[in-house]
Amino acid sequence: MINDFFNYWNQFCSVQRLIFIDYPNYLHNEIDTTVFKLFKRCLWKLFLDNNYFIKSIFILLITLSILSFIRSKIILKLVSRFIRIGLIAEKDGRKFYECFWCFLCHLLTFIITWIIIVKENCLINTKQFWLDFDRQSIPFLFGFIYAFKTSFYIDSTYAMMFVYASENITPIYFIHHMTTILLLILGYMTKNYLNGIVMIYLFGQDTLLMQFSKCLIKLQLSIIQQNRNQIRRILFYIFVLLWLYNRLYRYPLIIIPDLVLFASENFHLDWSILGYILILLLLIIFMVSLLWTIFILKIIISTLFDQKNLYHLDVQDIEPQYIVEQQQQQQNNNNNNNYKHE
Repeated sequence: MINDFFNYWNQFCSVQRLIFIDYPNYLHNEIDTTVFKLFKRCLWKLFLDNNYFIKSIFILLITLSILSFIRSKIILKLVSRFIRIGLIAEKDGRKFYECFWCFLCHLLTFIITWIIIVKENCLINTKQFWLDFDRQSIPFLFGFIYAFKTSFYIDSTYAMMFVYASENITPIYFIHHMTTILLLILGYMTKNYLNGIVMIYLFGQDTLLMQFSKCLIKLQLSIIQQNRNQIRRILFYIFVLLWLYNRLYRYPLIIIPDLVLFASENFHLDWSILGYILILLLLIIFMVSLLWTIFILKIIISTLFDQKNLYHLDVQDIEPQYIVEQQQQQQNNNNNNNYKHE
């Protein structure tokens, strides 16, 4: 395991040279046009070769409409019923509704991506990633995952910007959502289907557990409320293990290098510039994961010293809480300085 880690780490380091030196040099020396014109030309060729993705766009719009209907009509009524029968406290209704919806969506995508990965065996044999280029049409489950997940993030981003606009949603969360949407779209356009599905599978595990934890601790059952912090603590530490293993080990040290090494052998492909942008987006997601890891480590430290309190198992909740604390600390320091001057 340790030897594998160092081998993967060395591979990851060599990949950085490929991304930031080799491919830019290729663009500078071998391409007789600007990067923007090359990007525009590659994108236009993909649209022409795929009938402008009209069918795909139509399916995406239908999926988005169905998801919005289910969330706003069926799930909302179900949560309202939970509140009426006393299963959920009224003050927790809005938060439970949001978490319950996310939990159901992540559960569905996790089950389907797990089925695909087991069938394709692509986590064991990463060469399976590149068989998608020979497909004449996208398999049904592949298409469903891409349409469903892209619609979910578009719907979630819309809610973040307009429905919950008054809440303290930090820019990093918005960047994560927009980057994910672009990754899914570019992955679909360039036929990197299995890469996207593996990402959804790896990242979906800790997110699924996170949403499950937040739903579970809001249930007004005596056994849960009496052991609220213990349940949250156990699930939190499982969440941390999944986060570190999938987001900081398997994803950056296995998935990204395999994708980049393949791209290095295919600079000549019509969509190579789009593949390069895809890789940069993958690195942005990795950097966001590193940033969120800092907040998670802060929680770990706080739980070691404070046995009575534990923040919600959600980086979206963690980050605003951390920022508010920093602002309060800065304000207290300013007040103390003013007091000394007086």
